[in-house]
Order: sequence, then C-alpha cells, then structure tokens
Amino acid sequence: MVGGIVDGQNPPPQPNGLNPAPLCDAYLPEFRTAHLGQAELDTVLSPTSSTSPKEILKNARLFSCNINASLAGRDMSNAILQVAAKKVNFSGATAIKTQFIDSTLDGAIFNGAHLSGAKFRGVTSLRGATFQGSFLDKAVFEDYVDMSGADLSGADLESADLDPAPDKTPDINHFAHAKNIETLRSPFSQAALLQMRKDLGGISSPVVERKLTFAIQRSIQERQAGICWTGYEYNYSTRVRIAMRLGACGQFLVRAVVLDATCAFGLSYWRPIIIIAYIWLSWSLIYALIISGRGATLLRIVVRNTDGKERTTSIRCLASIGRKRNLSPAEAHIWRLRIAAYFSLVNVFNITFHDIDIGGWIKMISKHNYRFISRGWIRSLSGIQSLLGLSLLAIWLINCVAEALW
Repeated sequence: MVGGIVDGQNPPPQPNGLNPAPLCDAYLPEFRTAHLGQAELDTVLSPTSSTSPKEILKNARLFSCNINASLAGRDMSNAILQVAAKKVNFSGATAIKTQFIDSTLDGAIFNGAHLSGAKFRGVTSLRGATFQGSFLDKAVFEDYVDMSGADLSGADLESADLDPAPDKTPDINHFAHAKNIETLRSPFSQAALLQMRKDLGGISSPVVERKLTFAIQRSIQERQAGICWTGYEYNYSTRVRIAMRLGACGQFLVRAVVLDATCAFGLSYWRPIIIIAYIWLSWSLIYALIISGRGATLLRIVVRNTDGKERTTSIRCLASIGRKRNLSPAEAHIWRLRIAAYFSLVNVFNITFHDIDIGGWIKMISKHNYRFISRGWIRSLSGIQSLLGLSLLAIWLINCVAEALW
C-alpha cells in the first residue's frame, strides 16, 4: 500500500475523505501519522522499519477499526481512535491526550496505563473495563460514556472530569479505593457524582463520601465562577441574564469564603479550630501593641475586690495585680503579652448561646476576678474577632454532627 493504493488499485473515496486501508501483518513507517478508515488491526505488527514498535500508534488516526491484538506497553499518545477493542489488553500503555470517540472498549484492561489528559467521548462503552493502578489525571469521561461495572480501584483520578451517564457509573465498591477522589471535577453536570455519592451510602464509606461531596461542591463552585467571570454557561454556548450572573457571583463568594476556605465543604472539619487558633494568636499580637501604645486608654479593666466593690483602672496596671509594681522592661513586656493573649482568648469566645458561655468559663480559670471594657475602634476590632470565633465554632460543630451522622 503506497499513497492509499492497495494492490495497485485506487479505492473509491470515502465520505469522510479517508481511503480504506486494510492493515494486517504489515508495518508501515507512515502508520504513525496515518489516517485510516475501515481498517482491521488483527495482530501486533512486526518491526520491519526504523520506527519503534512501541510507538506504532503514536499520533495515529484510526476510524471504524476492529482491534483484537494486545496493545500492552504501546505508545498511543495524541491518537484519535474510533475502535472496537473488546477485552483488549492496554496494560502499561501510554495514551497521553488520546481521544477514544464512539469506541467499544467493553472489558478492556487499562491496568497501569498512563491516560493523562485522555478523552473518552461520544457513545464510548467501557462496561466492565478495568483501570487498576492507572493514571487518569485530567482525563475526561463525557456524559454519554457507559462505565457500568468499570473497576477504578487504585486509579489516580487527580483533576479528572468524571461525567458518565448517571445510570452507567463505575463499580462503587472499587471506586471507593481510587486515589484523589476529592479532586474530581464535573462543572457542567454533577448528576453522575451525585448518584455515586448516593450509592456510597450503601457501603458505609464516610471518608470517601466526604471526598466526593467536596468534589461535587467544588464542581458547582467552578461552574458559578465561570458564569460570574464570563457571563456565559460553562460550555460558553449560552449567555446568561445579568440577574443570574450576579446571583452566581454571590453564591460563588459564599461558597468560596464561608464553606470552602473554612472547612473544605466538610472535608477538613478540624480546619475551623485551626483558624480560630490563628485568629487568637494574631489578635494577641495586635492587642499587645495596643497595650504598649496610645491605644491602652481605650482598653480598661474592672477589678472586683475582696469586699465585693469594683474599681476601673488602666489596662497597664493589670500587670501589677498580685505582684510588685516595680517591673523591669522585660517583665513588663511579658506581662503585657500575657494580658493580650488572655484578653484575645476570652474575646474570641465572647458571644454566648443560651447557657453556653465559653468566654465565661475561660474567665473562671484566672485567679483574679476582673473583666475587660473596650471602647472606640478597639471595641469594633474585638467585636469582629468574637463574630469570627462564633462563626467558625458553629461551622466546626456542624461538621462534627455531620461526621457523627455519617
């Protein structure tokens, strides 16, 4: 076959502009970039040219092909394949950015294959296919792909777009053992991920369920961000109204700040406590600077004496309670820092809820009976700290309850 001529004959042109090219037990140097139609690849081709046999399918274009040979370890990078390859062995193959379009890959074995950026498009069927230990980072499974019973155990799904038909999702028991589930994305439709999360409830896998919840919420957030910034739907085919765009911007901000940054949609349910600790430390340093400067006049203390009477005094005098008044500069700085840390700790839990008053419980730890009074901008600053502390504590409690229910 030279230039599309088979056995000296010029085949009739095909509707897609490609000539039929029977390919059996042949090895052609131009096969690497060949555009083939109605071809049948029956055997692994024998190396008779300078082209490496492992790269025989690299950049290839195969349409309506029936593949029965093992392609284990082959390099199919950047190929476009419309093939029928039932139960074909692709183990260890390299298919980076390869496109499988309207292909039948039922029972195919992709164990350990490198499928980074690969796309499974159209009505591609992957029923019963196995992807054990495969690398599917940034791979795309579009909405008509059939993944019924597919085995994804041990597969790396980092940033993969998993959006098969909702009733044709992978085997959920094997899916629970996949890697980087939390990085899955499906901005256009979350129907498949929602169905998989529902199925996870039947196998009691709360950790995987939280990861999948994070992936779903991140996908929704990504879609809202796209609508907000561009004014178009995620596929850029439909322009949205201004009201919908503003609503998407508002929802994106709420999700990104309140739910994602604080607890990763429940995935990192201890993060609110860590943020509270950072707020306490940072506000402590701010209060220490205030006590050392002119702002000390805006922060005073009310001390209750043993006789029950109260007296108001400057915050700087608190360092002398129960101690000698003549403090060295180093001792004065240490005491101011301790006072600032204590005030910050009490203040971050200063808002009570019914009979719950964590700030009051913390005050009872001190040997002395006193309370703080803030005025002016320091009062506003401490109010912001209390509001942040209450909000983060509420988010943490909600996550704890959700964890218990899961």
